[in-house]
Amino acid sequence: MAEASQASPAKPLSDSEVAKLNVVAQDAIWTERVVQEKQGAQSWEDNWGFMAQFDPKVNVQQGRPKPDRELPSRVNMYSEGVPNTNAGNYGARVETEMGKQILDLEFRFFPGYRKTKLGGDMVCY
Repeated sequence: MAEASQASPAKPLSDSEVAKLNVVAQDAIWTERVVQEKQGAQSWEDNWGFMAQFDPKVNVQQGRPKPDRELPSRVNMYSEGVPNTNAGNYGARVETEMGKQILDLEFRFFPGYRKTKLGGDMVCY
């Protein structure tokens, strides 16, 4: 009996080993996850299912396709007053009073992005 009491104690189980031993808790977690998955699928169908059948060409209010617009027979490819690109649209309006104010605000808001001249003590090779 003295020998049995002096035997080395059993090594403690890690958390993952304890979790593997508790089969009932694992089953409860699994069934809860399955129920949550079913509820999530139903909730998605209720909230977002309409997007799966969405067609941007159909008028949402009436459920009918939009009527085709009559195009002019001859259209100038190049515009006189408005530039053809988004960058051109932005650049064309920079010279207005509001455009100048926006540029001034951008200049003040982002001072860290400006190039600065290095001092004389900074020598770069």
